[in-house]
This record gives sequence, structure tokens and C-alpha cells, in this order.
Amino acid sequence: MSDAQKYTSKLHGQRILIIGGTSGIGYAVAEASLEHGANVIISSSSPPASTLPSPPSANSTHPPPPPATRTASGDIPATSPPPTLLAQACPAEEEKLDHIVFTAGNRLAIGALKDISLDAIHTAGQVRFAGPLLLAKLAHPRYLAPGPRSSITLTTGVVSEKPIADWALNGGYGAGLHGVMRGLALDLRPVRVNLVSPGLVETELWDSLKESSGGAWEGMVGKWVGKMTTGVVGRVEDVAE
Repeated sequence: MSDAQKYTSKLHGQRILIIGGTSGIGYAVAEASLEHGANVIISSSSPPASTLPSPPSANSTHPPPPPATRTASGDIPATSPPPTLLAQACPAEEEKLDHIVFTAGNRLAIGALKDISLDAIHTAGQVRFAGPLLLAKLAHPRYLAPGPRSSITLTTGVVSEKPIADWALNGGYGAGLHGVMRGLALDLRPVRVNLVSPGLVETELWDSLKESSGGAWEGMVGKWVGKMTTGVVGRVEDVAE
């Protein structure tokens, strides 16, 4: 392998589990990982938004591609992620995962403070907050390769640092993930734990706003774009990189 490919080939042959990999940012991560020759396993409660591309062809400048993408079934439910999800991702336990990417999330809990209930608080945190913690507990050390070359990447959002009206519940869990990331980095050392916090990115997450009357999506975009240095809504391809 030439030195000219030492960066673009870093993921070649790596086993990557992407939870939430059938849409949005997770889907883009799966696409990018395949382009870099990774062996991708996706898990999501939703069917794929479209067909993932095949890995690079054998006549590309990269080494021969690994096996095609496959799926591991299982939601991140109210109690704990089923161990079967990780068992399906690693049918032979000696074939451990190199990286885990967590982009899964249920519908955002957007609403006035007066309407928040204890049930709503529990529901809002089941996937985005409890999910990564329980996943890390189950994955390490049985399913995740040891050492500093392995990683877990979590996702939060800009509301974790910049409050938005009627987003106190989402902002609380989003901010909490910063603490989860730091705590897991210590508990799972030397495995690396990272947290990506994108701003406004156009994904399927916003479909309900786009479909609602009153121009809710357009209003939010107009408000946010004026504050962005780029002046445009983010793309999943940019975040995936």
C-alpha cells in the first residue's frame, strides 16, 4: 500500500457498527465508510432510506473491498438495547468491532415547559441518552476490540450549548451527553470516545416540521441561517466526514 493512500485507507477492512444507519447522518456515515473500504453493519428501527452503494470495486486504487454491508436488527428500547443486536453484529466473538457510531434518536420532544410530564422526560431520554450508556456497557469488552485504535462516536446537537425556546428537555439530554462522553472515555480507556455536535442539518428528523402547516420548517431555517457563518443549512455528507 503506497503512502499516498495511508489516510484514505485507514478504515479499510475495519468493522463498523452504525446504530441509526438507515437515514440521516448515520446513513451518510455508512456510505462514507463503504467508500473507504470498511465492513459496515447497520442497525435501525427504520428501513433504509435508499439502497446503500456497493463497496469500492476491485479495480479501484484501494485494496480489494471487504464483504458487503449487512444489518443487525434491534431497537434501543425503554429498558436496554437487546444483547442480540451486538451478537448479530459479531456472530463470531473473535471478530470484534473496531468502531461504533451512535446516531439513533426517536422523535424530538419539542413543546412548552407547561406541557412536560414525567413520562415525556423518560421517553425523550430512552434512545438518545440511556441508549449510548447501555450500549457501551454491553459492547465493552466483549464485542469491541480493545486498544486506542477502537472508538465509540456519539452525537448530540447545538441545543446542548445554545438554548432554544421550548427545547429545555432536548437541551438537557443533549448537554448530558457531553458528560457521558467524558465519563465513558475514562471508563473505557484506552478506547477512544468522541461526541459530534452538529448544528442545523437537513435530515429526515425534520420531516414532521416540513409537513406541518404554518411554515414551521421554513421559519426555523430562516432564523438559523441568519446566525450561521456559512449561511446555509448543513448537509449530512459534511457531518459524516
